Amino acid sequence: MLAGSSFGRGNYAGAMPSLRRAVELDPRLLLGWLALSECSARLGRHEEAAGFARRAAATTPSAAPAWLVLAPREGRLKHNDAALRAISRAAELLPDNAGLHASLGYAFINLKRDREAVGPLERAAALAPQDFLVQSQLGWSYLAAGRPDAAADRLRRAVSLQPGYGPAWDHLGTAYQRLGRNPDALKSFRRATELLPANRAAWEHLAAAWTAAGRPAEAAQASARAVALGGGVKTRR
Repeated sequence: MLAGSSFGRGNYAGAMPSLRRAVELDPRLLLGWLALSECSARLGRHEEAAGFARRAAATTPSAAPAWLVLAPREGRLKHNDAALRAISRAAELLPDNAGLHASLGYAFINLKRDREAVGPLERAAALAPQDFLVQSQLGWSYLAAGRPDAAADRLRRAVSLQPGYGPAWDHLGTAYQRLGRNPDALKSFRRATELLPANRAAWEHLAAAWTAAGRPAEAAQASARAVALGGGVKTRR
């Protein structure tokens, strides 16, 4: 009760002694370990917070909340493999949670392990077929895996669900390029630059498509725009 009162008032340091006593009396008290982890994180003691979360996961490995708490704790410490293992375990325990499978896929992409994102994103797409971001990221992952046909299919779905999402148009153009469909690539890249006018990579892609189409003047204009945006952020996904 004392721990709960202190926690509720934001007195995280004050809540910890009672919580420590609770887990000493019952080491399998999942909520106690998770509350300790939260208190430590709120106090900026991130290594300690991760340690408590690890105890929660070790104590009750069948409890998805333990792994869901552990994942960001490990991520905060840049323990990327450990964070991925935690998210993966949570996804195993919650097989019908589309958001969780999507998060696992996004985590792989953020770590530039794009091919490994395919599996969890396929699961997320099956569970949430109307989620444009899942479709787009799955399309990007298929591109990384050398599957441009599958990528184009998913990216077309993404832009049909959310026509204003520029990165999907840019990646769709790349998929079309790899399929030898330069006219379609050109249309996609033009749409990408309309939606992402300050994105250097989109203009570079458009310039390459104009070149492939035998339109050097338009290619030069797009290339000049890309050069002018030299500090722009390249589009990956």
